[in-house]
Amino acid sequence: MEPNGVAIDFRKMESDYRTYMARITPSHSHSNIPSSRSWSAPATGRIKENVDAHLNNGNGVCFGVVIRDDRGRLLAAAVKRICGIWSSEMAEAGAALYGLLLTRRLGFDSVVLESDALNLVSAVNQNMDGASPVFLFYNDIGPV
Repeated sequence: MEPNGVAIDFRKMESDYRTYMARITPSHSHSNIPSSRSWSAPATGRIKENVDAHLNNGNGVCFGVVIRDDRGRLLAAAVKRICGIWSSEMAEAGAALYGLLLTRRLGFDSVVLESDALNLVSAVNQNMDGASPVFLFYNDIGPV
């Protein structure tokens, strides 16, 4: 799949999700939750990478990474497709690791990782350990 096709898939997935959530969630139930649509800059001198994963209906997984500086300027964006069947948790962890490897390859060392995957964020922030294969990813991601 072409990179543009992956980006289009991500946009479609986001649109479908917003439509779904609007239909099943009463408008008052999420009024105190900060919007995930807003982007907040990292501290001065740091960069922020936003990562996400998309399961491609049994045809692999796609990773997406966007890297911005502390002024919101786009530094890099990348997508990657992996063949195989992954769980959503493994896919999100794979996207985070892919993003961190990309930032290191580009020479950035002060990175803020942002993901919508609560399990990933909690496991990395709390330096959790476990026997599940996903912890191989979490350990490689480490605290950021």
